[in-house]
Amino acid sequence: MSKVEFATGYARMKGKRALFPLGFHCTGMAIKACADKLAREIELFGPTFEGCPDDADDADYEEGLANAAKPVSAPSSRDVTKFKSNKTKASAKSIKAKY
Repeated sequence: MSKVEFATGYARMKGKRALFPLGFHCTGMAIKACADKLAREIELFGPTFEGCPDDADDADYEEGLANAAKPVSAPSSRDVTKFKSNKTKASAKSIKAKY
């Protein structure tokens, strides 16, 4: 049992509604940004997420399905010892989440 599991269990025994976020620092303490994001989503969508929009109605979802169906052609003469990325470091690290 980790420190985080113990702390969450203890808080629940005391009667608190304790969140168990998945983002933890190496010390075992919850990352504040992750906990804040979870609290904001609960506030936005409700405790049982009944206010969450359906993904099937989303245009991006349908566009993603259309793009996934297209076959990707592999380059014929590519040097496997060289690494080439189309993304910059900043765009690779950016989060593309909606909420």
